[in-house]
Amino acid sequence: MPSEPFNWMKLSGNFPPKLVTNNPATLLQESETPEATGISVSSEGYMANGTIPTGAARTTRSYSVSGNTWYWYYDRLWRFSGSTVYYNAPYYTTVIYPQALGNVDLNGNSNSILAMIPIGETGLIFMRNGGSNILAQANDKRAFFFVTDFIQEASITNATYAVELDGLVYFINTKGLFSISDAGKITELSIPVRGSITPAALTCDYEHKYIIIGTSFAYDVQAQKFFQYSGSTFNYYSRKVRSSDNSAVTIDSVSFEFDKSATTSAEIKFVIQTEERGWSKPYTVSVSDREEENERVSANVDPYVGLSWQLRITQLPSNIKLKNIWIRIKGFTPESREA
Repeated sequence: MPSEPFNWMKLSGNFPPKLVTNNPATLLQESETPEATGISVSSEGYMANGTIPTGAARTTRSYSVSGNTWYWYYDRLWRFSGSTVYYNAPYYTTVIYPQALGNVDLNGNSNSILAMIPIGETGLIFMRNGGSNILAQANDKRAFFFVTDFIQEASITNATYAVELDGLVYFINTKGLFSISDAGKITELSIPVRGSITPAALTCDYEHKYIIIGTSFAYDVQAQKFFQYSGSTFNYYSRKVRSSDNSAVTIDSVSFEFDKSATTSAEIKFVIQTEERGWSKPYTVSVSDREEENERVSANVDPYVGLSWQLRITQLPSNIKLKNIWIRIKGFTPESREA
């Protein structure tokens, strides 16, 4: 009886990889990773070495009037103190002329307001520990505002834990990263990494639509992907290849499909692991200065037999952008993969 042949299979692709920490590595797709640091957010279609994007706080016009700092939204001055919101008559920036009552008392929560942020095209959200209120129609020149019911789910403990991007407000607390719309709809964004991120100051790359979480995470709003960082450290873990019928798999070769941004030679370094037996000796794949774009380089690996197999890249040169990672495998078919 002839032995089962080896076949090439795509291990990883559709880069940059999406970080997913709350699912078993055996259930991930080729575009997902259970652990990675130092992946470039901006290299669409590739996995490349990178650092955390640079974020910035939104610029807000402010005025000092009558000993208080006021902020300019919707053609009028606003400020808050405790649970009270104060507003000026429209257009005045050097003197305070209260319009109507001149204030709105957001009672119902003993905690002080921490942040005032524009939301949607006409609203302001006032956020605090324990929840938030949205002041709708904040652009109404007659001061015909109305305040939503208290939104307990929208809670922050620090003013820097919330930002606005394209009309949505993003905020972080111990439960995760969320967005809230001017209608009060809250969406949890951190489900793929639930439990992995902790509250930190939020800033934005407004041009590329990234939310930067402290110094450790970035969220690509358009691609809906999280990326993790630890200084300049690079590490990439592939999904785990595992047969659902408990049959053994064997991998004897790994191939990297890449583009190169410079003509200098380079080395890709990686290790492998079969089941939970510990990581292998380091493997090195050399890319010569003669390699062109859309090339593939391969390395033979020790063909250990086991129920699962995983690859970890420990070094990816700055001039190499990976398009796909392939493995030569036997004992596995796509149909046998765990659903």
